[in-house]
Amino acid sequence: MARIKPFKAVRPVNDKVHLVASRSYVSYSKEKLREKLDSNPFTFIHIINPDYNEEIKADGGTKGMFSKVKSKYAEFLDRKVFIKDNEDSIYIYTQTTPTNSYTGIIASVSVQEYQDKSIKIHEATIRNREKLFTEYLDAVDFNAEPVLLSYSKNEETAELIKKAKTASPVYDFTTTDSIRHSLWILSTEEDIINFQKSFEKVEALYIADGHHRSASSVNLSKNRNNTNPDANSNWFMAMLAQEDEMEIFGFHRMIRGFDKTETDKIINDINAKFDLSHISGDPFSPKDGEVHMYYFGTGWTKFKLKSLDSNSPKDSIDAEKLSRQILDPIMGITDLKNDKRVKFIPAKNDLNELTNSIDNGNDILFLLAPVTFKELRTVADADEYMPPKSTYIEPKLRSGLTIFDISDE
Repeated sequence: MARIKPFKAVRPVNDKVHLVASRSYVSYSKEKLREKLDSNPFTFIHIINPDYNEEIKADGGTKGMFSKVKSKYAEFLDRKVFIKDNEDSIYIYTQTTPTNSYTGIIASVSVQEYQDKSIKIHEATIRNREKLFTEYLDAVDFNAEPVLLSYSKNEETAELIKKAKTASPVYDFTTTDSIRHSLWILSTEEDIINFQKSFEKVEALYIADGHHRSASSVNLSKNRNNTNPDANSNWFMAMLAQEDEMEIFGFHRMIRGFDKTETDKIINDINAKFDLSHISGDPFSPKDGEVHMYYFGTGWTKFKLKSLDSNSPKDSIDAEKLSRQILDPIMGITDLKNDKRVKFIPAKNDLNELTNSIDNGNDILFLLAPVTFKELRTVADADEYMPPKSTYIEPKLRSGLTIFDISDE
């Protein structure tokens, strides 16, 4: 059973929502980030970078910086850039890209269910990042971006969402990346109860994106130790979407840092271990269990990964097989997270441009098929972790569209 709880969202006023809601700041290059901050005084990124226009800046990841974030947020509230809803609500959100559309509900979910493993994880978190995010949440007292959660097919919830979307949305705007954003607000007791009852039939929720944010919310709840189960700090904001309302793309590996002699030997060793063949068709869509490899000296080749002698669900993941069969034994890469020779490439990137850059060096690109939601669930259900950067999942949610106040006042 999955529990959801409505909340009073802090959200942008209608005439500024298209200016406020922003992609994650880490998705911008330094140049684009400066351009955004210089040209748009309302972007949520100003809250995350509160001293951008100040001569004296706080060090990142410090209490001084977190205090400035909270002050900048308060400034946006004072300027009436944000309003706070008067009633507890559930929010329906649709993101429409040039190629797809994704819909889910935004509500708060229970820290206790995370601890009880009804909200399941498939990715290991880093303690230092958890600690930093926990300190950040404790200082600023808000969730600005929902954690993305998936669930298996639930026709009752789907029908409720379909009915809700027959009304006019409160927000309906398109951002400069050609993505349309629509938001509906449900505040009646009947609507909220219907959605809550529909989620009681959902056996488990799975974190698709936001493992560190979820873990830090759990840590915050433990630290505050508020015995009221309905206290805001015992919940965190999430967007819950059915699996067919999301999309998993491949997450590729580019290996750098070897000289030509070393790279030629690596290619020869791979060729000796696997049955390589040249690719004549589309090189960018490998099948499950198959790797497409690009190296300037050989062009596009493909080969099949071998099954691992294991009953562990994570060992059926192509990224794990690649590490165990090539990256570790042939290339000496044992720590994917920290080895600077490894660069992770989302399948959404321009791979033609990437291969052109490889032609000027000795890099090797390995393309992998996307993980399926069934594989994600199987790994999470077994309390195991996928290899780092195994999933690139859309939709990518905006910061500042709905904000959850986690203060317990």
